[in-house]
Amino acid sequence: MKEKMVAEGQKRLEMLLEMGLWDEVLRYWEKGTPCFSQPTDMFGAVTGINFTFNENIKLKEVKERLEEEKGFLAYYGVYMGTMFGKMLFL
Repeated sequence: MKEKMVAEGQKRLEMLLEMGLWDEVLRYWEKGTPCFSQPTDMFGAVTGINFTFNENIKLKEVKERLEEEKGFLAYYGVYMGTMFGKMLFL
């Protein structure tokens, strides 16, 4: 089952790459270290900065707990502030 999820994650990342996602995300995924982006306002322009989950232990713990509890494999994430508070999309 996990092999199917890994293959599906790979396929989805490749589709995102075709739409402009940075190729470093796929390289981290292939090493077993998925990334997340955090939209940031840089001089009036919103851009996404990529981080690995290893760089944010709290988000890594949330991701791993949800993967275990819900039975999915996160291939990418977005962490951002919303009008409801900070949200992690996997």
